[in-house]
This record gives sequence, structure tokens and C-alpha cells, in this order.
Amino acid sequence: MRKKANKIRTLKWSCSVTMATSLPSLAVPRGCCAKTGSATSPKKCVSGSTAATAMMTRSLSSPSMWKLNCPILTIWLHGKKHQNQKNEVMPDEHSEQNKKEGMRLTNTENDLFSSGFVLPEHRGGDGWTILHGDALDIIPHFQPGAFDAVITDPPYAGGGAKPSEKTRTTNQKYSSMSADKALPDFDGDQKDQLSWMLWTAVWMSKVRAACKPGAPICVFIDWRQLPALACAMQWAGWIWRGVAVWDKMTSRPQKGRYRQQAEFMVWGSNGPMPLQRKVGCLPGVFRHANPANRIHVTEKPLPLMREVVQICEQGGRILDPFAGAGTTVLAAVQEGCEAVGIEVTNAYYELGTERLKNALQPTETAE
Repeated sequence: MRKKANKIRTLKWSCSVTMATSLPSLAVPRGCCAKTGSATSPKKCVSGSTAATAMMTRSLSSPSMWKLNCPILTIWLHGKKHQNQKNEVMPDEHSEQNKKEGMRLTNTENDLFSSGFVLPEHRGGDGWTILHGDALDIIPHFQPGAFDAVITDPPYAGGGAKPSEKTRTTNQKYSSMSADKALPDFDGDQKDQLSWMLWTAVWMSKVRAACKPGAPICVFIDWRQLPALACAMQWAGWIWRGVAVWDKMTSRPQKGRYRQQAEFMVWGSNGPMPLQRKVGCLPGVFRHANPANRIHVTEKPLPLMREVVQICEQGGRILDPFAGAGTTVLAAVQEGCEAVGIEVTNAYYELGTERLKNALQPTETAE
């Protein structure tokens, strides 16, 4: 008898990846007992240097609950809980001031959020707002179909293959600035590849529910995590449509090796993507140098993002769940779109919103 939809369905998700194939930096602990077939019939144990096979079970009655059935790699994701309550989505002590200061989009927050949601701290201007909090806490409260596109530059969790390298601070991994000139570190970049892929699949799944049918999604990534990102995007229900290239034009030369001169943008859509959208032909390679005076460790050039956001029809609303320095939000407004950003790191919430106010103030004053 076929089980009803609200029963627990077991999905066999065979990772079966080696260090040399689709997930190059995945390191599975030695002694991990990989199971195939049923959950009670283990086939064999494999070491971390060969492969890992895992079974994922999903409770359809509780879609935010995921379990990885492996004695060592057991991961439960009950939404996203904080270890530190400082970033919890709670009413800000100046919530009334924030309401006046932020959410100044074409429509009110009532068309963005489900009823009963308490707005976190936020700031904004005409056509833009940035919410201060964790994306996994905020995204589930958006109304279905609230966004026309998702364009974001999440933490890559790259910067090395060894655990000791991955757990370094973001400045240690991505910057050569001296300690006295270093920019603030940002959160969420210390995951190993498997946990990063699961986390990415979860937020992509949640954000898809807040997007209109056919909405594009564009996510920046480096070469290390590109295969994992493509897997996560498809697992979350998006149609993977390709990879665009950001050519940074300059990089450190490596004797006997190719330069690491590019980053990538994996993109897709929420179901079929109508050809009659009012969007022209877009490039597959973007050539822009890194910004000279940046305020974020991994900030993207504004001219790059102004080109990227053109995949959204003018007047549409773009979501950036990892706003950082606010570059995507700024580019969206400058290209005639609305934009909502989410930023968890306190320092970048402050820096990003201040940057947007300064950059858009002349326009807003003139209006």
C-alpha cells in the first residue's frame, strides 16, 4: 500500500563522492559506517579517503527537519537555531523608529511578510531595505511569490582543504591586509563542505517558496564549492541553467600553474523561464577588477552587480539573503528594481546600510 503524503518518506541520497570527483574538498571522518539499502542493513564501512554513502530521510509533515543517517555524520536541521541569541529575530528596542526608517518599498511590509511576523531591526529608503538577522530565521516568513529574483553572494566556506585552514577567520583566509587595517570578519564561513552543501540546500529551498514562478536565482561561488552549489540548487527544486564567469582580470601568478583569476555564478530558475520576459541578451562572462576601496572582505564590484541584476525585469523585487556591503541592493535600485537584503553580521549591517544611505541620498533628496 502506498503511504500517504504526510507519512515519513525515506529518500536514498547516495553521495558516493571521492576526493577527486564532484566534491573535491569533502573530508569524511575515518571509520564512518556508510549504509546503503535499508537503514538497518549496513553494507560496508569505508574510510574518509575513499567515499561516503549516506541516507537522508525527510519528514514531509515537517519539511524543515532533515536527518543524515550516519553514525558519525548525524546532522539535524530544525530550521536554524542560534548558539548566540544576539542575532535572534526579536523586536528592536527602537522598532517604531525602524518602521519609519525602513521598509520604504513600493508596497508595504504586509505584502512581504506573513501575518504575525515581528519585524527585526531594519533600515531602508525608497525602493530598498536591509533586515538585520539570520536568513534562515527570516526567509520562511516571506509571503509566497514576494520576489522576482534572488541574487546573492553567500559565504563560500572555502579558503583551504584542511579543517585547520577552513576554520580560520575570513580575514586570514581572504585578505592580506595587516591586522591594524583589516576589515571586519563575517559570519558563516567556517563550515566543512558537506555541512555547507546541506545549509545551502536548506536556504535555497526556503527562498524558492518566496519567489514567483520563473524567478531567476544567481549565486556567486569559487571553484572549490561550485559542484556542491550546483547539487544544492537542484536538490532545493530550482532548475539549474548554467554557470557565468566573473573574470577578475588580475590575480597572483603561480609558476607552472594557471592563475586563479575567476569566480563563478551558478544560476537557475524557479521552474520554466518564459522567453517573453522583458530582459535582453545577457553576457556569460563579466570582466571587472576587484573594487579598490572596499568595505567588505569579499566585496563584489558595483559595475559587476549592475550587470548581473539586469536578469530581473525592471520594477521587479530582488532578494539578497546575504547582503554584506549592500552591493547587490545598491545595484538593484540603480537599475530600476526594488531590493530586500538580509545581513546577520552586526558590523556589515551597519556598514552596508550606511553605504546605501550615502549612495542614494542625493536621489532620494531630489525626489
